[in-house]
Amino acid sequence: MSQMRSTVLLLAAVVAGCGTARTSNEAPMPAPAPAAARAEAMPAAPAAPASSYDTIRARPFDTGRMWTFDVPPLDHFQRTYGFRPTQQWLDNVRLSVVRFATWCSASFVSPEGLLLTNHHCGVPTLDPVQRAGENLLTNGFISRTRAEERRVPDLFVEQLVSIEDVTERVAASMGQDGSQEERQARQMAVRREMERPDSANRMRYQVVEFYNGGRYSRYGYKRFDDVRLVFAPEQGIAFFGGDPDNFNYPRYNLDMALYRVYDENGRPYRPANYLRWSAAGAREGDPVFVVGNPGTTQRQLTNAQLQYLRDVSQPAQLAVLNAQRTSIQRIGQADAARGLELRDNLFSIENSIKAITGRRAGALDPALFARKVDWERRFRAAVQGDPARAARYGAAWDSITAFQAERRALAPGLLFNAYLNSGPLGQAMALVRAAGGEAQFRTAAGAPLTAARGEQVIELSELLRVAQRNVPQDSLLRLVLAGRTPDEAATQIVSSYTLADTAARRQLLAGGAAAVQASTDPVVALARQVAPLVMARQRAMAAINVRETAQRNLLGRAFYEVYGTDVPPDATFTLRIADGVVKGYEANGTIMPWKTTYYGLYNRAYGFDQKTSDFDLPPRWETPPAGLRLETPFNFVSTNDIIGGNSGSPMINRDAEVVGLIFDGNLQSLPGNFIFDETQNRTISVHSAGILEALRTAYRAQRLVDELVPPARR
Repeated sequence: MSQMRSTVLLLAAVVAGCGTARTSNEAPMPAPAPAAARAEAMPAAPAAPASSYDTIRARPFDTGRMWTFDVPPLDHFQRTYGFRPTQQWLDNVRLSVVRFATWCSASFVSPEGLLLTNHHCGVPTLDPVQRAGENLLTNGFISRTRAEERRVPDLFVEQLVSIEDVTERVAASMGQDGSQEERQARQMAVRREMERPDSANRMRYQVVEFYNGGRYSRYGYKRFDDVRLVFAPEQGIAFFGGDPDNFNYPRYNLDMALYRVYDENGRPYRPANYLRWSAAGAREGDPVFVVGNPGTTQRQLTNAQLQYLRDVSQPAQLAVLNAQRTSIQRIGQADAARGLELRDNLFSIENSIKAITGRRAGALDPALFARKVDWERRFRAAVQGDPARAARYGAAWDSITAFQAERRALAPGLLFNAYLNSGPLGQAMALVRAAGGEAQFRTAAGAPLTAARGEQVIELSELLRVAQRNVPQDSLLRLVLAGRTPDEAATQIVSSYTLADTAARRQLLAGGAAAVQASTDPVVALARQVAPLVMARQRAMAAINVRETAQRNLLGRAFYEVYGTDVPPDATFTLRIADGVVKGYEANGTIMPWKTTYYGLYNRAYGFDQKTSDFDLPPRWETPPAGLRLETPFNFVSTNDIIGGNSGSPMINRDAEVVGLIFDGNLQSLPGNFIFDETQNRTISVHSAGILEALRTAYRAQRLVDELVPPARR
């Protein structure tokens, strides 16, 4: 989805009045299902503080519907959709879906190893296969024959072939003696041993932590290294609407791409499991399932932790991102050509600003947060109501709350010192730390400075300015400014740097700590003063993290004891199945339709007279391609639960057929990082019929159409 659009990788402004729509008395959240290791019933919630939101209650799926294949919710599927998938169905779906490199999802959609994912997932793979005179991002790519399919260097996909519960082994590894750091080190040693790869069988293993340590699974992945580009549309149609439409709906995006996996003998891989294509695709009201690898959610954080993110961490992130956006805009104003080159960087920053703003807006919504308060109150009551659990876990909430106070005292100096990673100062800091034995900084210390000196000054001055506004008395900032204005300090730091030459820097680094210590470069000298302060702050924060992790693990075990697998764990970029239905929603005083069509694409484009770059169609799309049925569904929305990492996930029906390809969420989905609310939270997908229509008409790719839907099945 959009969080992953950048080649590296919300503004749902919720006003207080909107909360009243959620304050009606609702049926209380059901108690956990009876089980030996769980509470027999959800205790009555303690009295909520008197307020206009004290009648709000947590809802059954506030923690989402991202179910693991370890323990699929068969009873829930049966009860909700009248559908109980067999083990054969589940195995077929699991083995048909893969992780696409380290950032997206994909699926096998033919017996010849054809792989479906999003165009935005594939953007980083286009440059490596591009040939002289080509611009695959702008003009797209179509292979007319198998021989024209291009292998992407370093691209791989991974198929989840085995799952093993290793909870007891991991728990036993910690033991009871020693410090928390020592116990965690023992656990990590055992996990690393279990993750030792089996190179002979091309297997990689991952020990996955669920429920913050309440449960552990060992996942075994088969890796495929020969992945070839088959088809990619133009950026102008794949990301039609650009940043203005990003995280919005209605949408009109052909955000799809096709690859093929080849075996070790250079032949197309023939998967035993793949998803068949539905030519008709999704219809309104259909139950649908997203199968993919959602990245990270934070739905099991305590309310104190969420408040820290909302009030401290996220505002700092937004301030830094806004400074970086201002830097690029200033550069573009001075040099239009350079601004165009930095357009992708700018989009990545604006995308992050939207995402973080939307998450924070959700946490600032008193009605949404009241549901989190009620959830925690009920969970805490379930623990305190059992003497044994209360003794083991009862103090964890107060401990975690105390840690947030420690973070608040320490965080500003860390969060707003982003200038330490900028330009020559960032490079000098890397030199000093690499020479001091921190090997992870060696690459940055020897890397070239890609931006011109003028650009370095602009970025550094903007970052210093945001720090000066937010932490004016910070000792580290005062050391860097040394009585100068941000513009003066940035100019002097950049102009006095004598180690811009990569060879000179690498030679200095080769001389070790003594050489770096003796360097007369002014910026390195400043870095030698600054580095100890930074390291001291980072050590202090790391110590908090260790103690907090121990308490989070306690709550994770408590959570798992109380709720078991009736509640899905937070996302971990591991395979999940998320259920929902195809359904529109109400927003902005009107009704959003469940689908869009190609008619809407042209209305949107010509509404801007194709004079705005974000709505400027590629040449082959400027007028409807011959034979294009404009009424064909193009994009659609559903109530499935997704997050970044799900990009490229197939949307399937009960027959395990592809009915769509997810690529984004709407603005209202962004608070889904901490709470799932299907009232307006929607997944946005490309419709399977819309994909076929584009391949058939605009691209004349009958070879691919026949592979997806063989003539015998039409």
